[in-house]
Amino acid sequence: MRGCCALAFAVSIGVPCVAQTTAKEAQELAAYPLTMDHVTRHYQTLMDLARQQQQEAVLKRDLQSWSRLPLDQQVRLYETNTKTAAILKAHGITARDQVMTQTALMALMIALPSVEGKKGPNASNKLQFDASSADHVKFYRDHQAEITKLGAELVDVALGKK
Repeated sequence: MRGCCALAFAVSIGVPCVAQTTAKEAQELAAYPLTMDHVTRHYQTLMDLARQQQQEAVLKRDLQSWSRLPLDQQVRLYETNTKTAAILKAHGITARDQVMTQTALMALMIALPSVEGKKGPNASNKLQFDASSADHVKFYRDHQAEITKLGAELVDVALGKK
């Protein structure tokens, strides 16, 4: 469980937490296939975004303002912002894969305590629980060490240590 909390922290400090806002988006996230290639590229992108945000308050403000928008709108903004588009391109990940991977991981980290405790969703995590498919849970368990390591690297970058 400690790794899951560290991962949630790592993702949330790199770029403000993004959360799906509708049941339809939760279904889309649950159907989205997580891969280690996308997760690795996602974290590499987050690290560069964190570095850029440390230098540019405007980019930090932009990314924060996107965090509560619908997923398709976030994708469009990542594609049309010259700085985010360049960082995505440098890491070989599409805006859609960045947003979907990030949001699916965050949803899973929020839902995982309920999943592991076999409690089912509660009022505060229903959408995240619905977005966290059995495949996502299995993926996380299979790759937890790798994901935790990437998360630790992101924390170091966000804290200015890397």
